[in-house]
Amino acid sequence: MDETQSRHEHAVGYEFMRWFNQVNGKQFTYDNRPHEAPDLRYVDGNQILNIEITDAYYDKEDAEMQWKTARKEKDAPQCWIGGDFDGTLVSNLSAGIAKKCRRDYGKDCVLVVAVRPGLTSAEEMEEMLSEVKVPEKTPFTGIYLTGDFPWTESSRGGFRCWRLK
Repeated sequence: MDETQSRHEHAVGYEFMRWFNQVNGKQFTYDNRPHEAPDLRYVDGNQILNIEITDAYYDKEDAEMQWKTARKEKDAPQCWIGGDFDGTLVSNLSAGIAKKCRRDYGKDCVLVVAVRPGLTSAEEMEEMLSEVKVPEKTPFTGIYLTGDFPWTESSRGGFRCWRLK
């Protein structure tokens, strides 16, 4: 794993745990990064919460643009053109969750799906949550969708989190 991905996972974990602690009255703090999986481990006294992180994008080109830009690669695309943005985002969210649910990450593990949807407001995302498919059988104690949403004239942006299961 490269340093950019590691920093990204730590940032997603930090924001998620800040939200999780506030909502649940907990005080989980970062403990370590397990050798293989899951991605992060947090502790609150004797309680352990493991976090597996995955990302979802509008499409492969969006993912490529975001990661190559983050890694400051010379061939990073300067723009991206897609279509049916919300539909493909929901489809990719569902596919990413299904893929992660096929593997066992051990007990006390939650899945956090991170999005950086520059074209979808938090309110639009919230309206689409019922379209996201989550397998009935899952190894996770919870599945959450997080994102850093754009600010618009009619929408308050910033970090948001929803429990999907």
